Amino acid sequence: YSGPSYEIGDRQMLPFLVETDRLYESFVAEWLKINAPEGFTVKSQYKVSLGKKRYLKIDLLLWDAERNAARCVLDTKYKIPDKGAMADIHEMVSHAHSVNCLDAILIYLNLLGNRWIFKITRFE
Repeated sequence: YSGPSYEIGDRQMLPFLVETDRLYESFVAEWLKINAPEGFTVKSQYKVSLGKKRYLKIDLLLWDAERNAARCVLDTKYKIPDKGAMADIHEMVSHAHSVNCLDAILIYLNLLGNRWIFKITRFE
């Protein structure tokens, strides 16, 4: 007996696929919920309305209950790049700006060789 594979066999079954990017995001979210500092909560798939049935969906948001405000925007990436992708950074900046947050973290599957640290500034 063997498990499901992509090969044709003599039995029929429903296809079974795992959305590994969502699984990874869920794992990170649960870990953060368990390990978040007191007074902070983690919100998953946080929606920010852009009007007319348009919205941004933020993977993870660290919420400061005392301030009733976003403390940090987090985005999980189920990929192993050599360095942070500009598209990922642009996405993070727009998400952070949408919730008036200055801290954003990209969470990749591995540590990047040279970590990028950048500050998001307010636009007046």
